Amino acid sequence: MCFFIKTDFFCPIQIKAIMKRSSILIICSVLYFMIGGCSFYKGAVDQSMEINKSVGTGDLQSMFLNVVRASKHMPPVITALSEIQVSAPSIEGSGSLEFPFGVDSENAFKLTPSLTSKYGLSYKVNVLQTQEFMRGFLSPIDPHLFKYFWDMGWRKTLLLNLFVREIKYFEITYAKDKENGVERIRPDSVKLIKKYVNYPMDQKKRSDFNDEVNKMVYDDELEILYYEHYEKDAAADTSCSTPDGGDGAGEAKRKGRKIARGKDNASVMNEIVFFEFTGGSNCFPDTAKNSEEGAKECCSYACKENFFLTFPPEVKDKAVRERIGLGDRIAVIYLRSPEAVLYYLGEVVRAQNRDGDKRYTPRIKVPDPEKKGKYKNEAIFLAGPSSTCDSCKALLSVKLNGEKWIIPDVNHEENLSFEVLSLLSQLIGLRKNEKDMPVTPTLRVIP
Repeated sequence: MCFFIKTDFFCPIQIKAIMKRSSILIICSVLYFMIGGCSFYKGAVDQSMEINKSVGTGDLQSMFLNVVRASKHMPPVITALSEIQVSAPSIEGSGSLEFPFGVDSENAFKLTPSLTSKYGLSYKVNVLQTQEFMRGFLSPIDPHLFKYFWDMGWRKTLLLNLFVREIKYFEITYAKDKENGVERIRPDSVKLIKKYVNYPMDQKKRSDFNDEVNKMVYDDELEILYYEHYEKDAAADTSCSTPDGGDGAGEAKRKGRKIARGKDNASVMNEIVFFEFTGGSNCFPDTAKNSEEGAKECCSYACKENFFLTFPPEVKDKAVRERIGLGDRIAVIYLRSPEAVLYYLGEVVRAQNRDGDKRYTPRIKVPDPEKKGKYKNEAIFLAGPSSTCDSCKALLSVKLNGEKWIIPDVNHEENLSFEVLSLLSQLIGLRKNEKDMPVTPTLRVIP
């Protein structure tokens, strides 16, 4: 049975074929949009990963750029990416389906689907120049933070080279006097015996410092220790100082340090950070003294001359000296500030890019992972203009005043540059505060 529509005849068999084809086309359209939605979800995940990689690379480049600035005696510019806003992709779909009626309709089907994606990306960059940030940026690294990096397994010689500005050896004599009937001990004289200065631009001074550090770490097995001590009635006495340069107990209480009440209900606990030579020596293995069981001979100057290593202040309170056995000969380790670490790396870069015979690469002694019990000397930080090494592969690059600087990929040695940049980034990150991130952004970029 057939019926007539306008000028064409349609039979039930033809109508069934048309409906079958139409169903197939509709199903294909639905699948297309579903697959498109899945692909856009995957695209959103890929986009977030790309943003993560871009932020990481940008942070490294920012640190590296400031190191290059420091090598040219230029002031650093510290910026922070405070906010990233990414709008979720919006999908707009459309499609058209044509299947005209007629005798030739079997060859006239047409499917035209389309998908459109829209998304937005904005971020805020702030220049960190607030008073609070600069105060932390210019302040010496806290000894507790230094011990944290030490205990977490960072290379000890790397930490000492990066964070320690110099080591001074003092001989202090004390005298007793009375004030208002109370006997007090005061320093009578302070004599500087020796000092090691960690200054890369002076190769001799830097070499002497590095040799002393190597002996301390690998021969005399230097360690950093905590010591807890309690002061009676310390809450009312602010004269007690700690080797890390901290405030007295009364000031510590006001700043919220840990308070421990004893039986007398008037005791405060302070944590003292100091150094100790805990092990043996390998510098004189053939001597009769070292051949005896348990007998060790010191290698470093501090250990041989019986100096007690500590942090500032140089003159300690009597209670502190009595509790940790601090004598009259002390070696004071002066820590750098994050800004000073940045300029130190600038000096390292400047030393290895000087002209003539004065050019050299500051290196540190580190364990060789491929040879047990062996050591090798590795560069602290490798960087230079790309023009000096046309064939070098750049692991990281920045441009300053039209000149391209790179961290080269050196195959024959381990590259510590990224470890150094990671430490520097953590130091600066600890100085950031919510107050450093203004509500009104310093710079807003909308691509």
